[in-house]
Amino acid sequence: MENLWDSRFKAKEYVYGTLPNVFFKTTIDKYNLKGKILLPAEGEGRNAVYAAQKGMDVYAFDTSIEGKNKAMKLAELNAGDICNKQKVLFTKDAFMALLDKKKTN
Repeated sequence: MENLWDSRFKAKEYVYGTLPNVFFKTTIDKYNLKGKILLPAEGEGRNAVYAAQKGMDVYAFDTSIEGKNKAMKLAELNAGDICNKQKVLFTKDAFMALLDKKKTN
């Protein structure tokens, strides 16, 4: 059975576009966030690329291989550097910010 998100992200076009989510962009810019950021369920990478362009150390992952491939392509096109991890070890103060995507779409 195919992953629901793989079937959505298979299309050539980016499902949510290539620009960052408005709330995400506003938050990064307003607070001038720096350091590490974890972006679970990142999909096609639009927010990860924006955070990388702003100088953040981005850790992004998604269950969709199609989404990951498009995120990496978007990063290459925009000179963003996404550190895509399958497993992330958490330590105290490992990340400065985590945004709940359920509330940002």
